[in-house]
Amino acid sequence: MKKQTGLITMDALIRERLPDLVKPVPSKKTLSRWFRAAGIGYYKANMRCTHGGGVHYFSVPGVERFFRRVDTRRSRTAKAPTTRKATPRR
Repeated sequence: MKKQTGLITMDALIRERLPDLVKPVPSKKTLSRWFRAAGIGYYKANMRCTHGGGVHYFSVPGVERFFRRVDTRRSRTAKAPTTRKATPRR
């Protein structure tokens, strides 16, 4: 995957970048919640639109870091051995 810097719209992100990072690609609403919770920066084309509307641009490096971090967490937990909780002796 070629590293890209800059900004990208949610539609372009879903169409071009996310199929390489995650399968299946989540919905726009889910992605928006994830990005907001992770603190990924977004920018509006028209900053005067304060109540939604307008196109949001997301930071490409921020999105890629987010999915790499999620992927490494998932792979670490998948490799972790399962341990049984010790039962107390009476």
